[in-house]
Amino acid sequence: EPPAGKAEPRRGEWGLALRGTARGVEVASVAPGSPAERAGLRRGDLIEEVNRTPVASVQDVKTQLDRAGEADAVRLLLKRGEGRLFTTLSKKA
Repeated sequence: EPPAGKAEPRRGEWGLALRGTARGVEVASVAPGSPAERAGLRRGDLIEEVNRTPVASVQDVKTQLDRAGEADAVRLLLKRGEGRLFTTLSKKA
């Protein structure tokens, strides 16, 4: 995992880049037209859970996304500002 604050590309099929920070796993960028954009992810969102499994590092998120494998959708718990919300990443447009 890269040092805190350094973005690690994780665009792939979901269309998002992540970075590890002192606050957790942050969305560094979202690709236009991607599943991440359709799900409403924003730069600066913190990913707290992937498919109901808590994540603390970029590698944790990668592991959970890889475990999802060929699944068409992945459920995320995000922290945005002072609030939390669930969203679903779906490969289907």
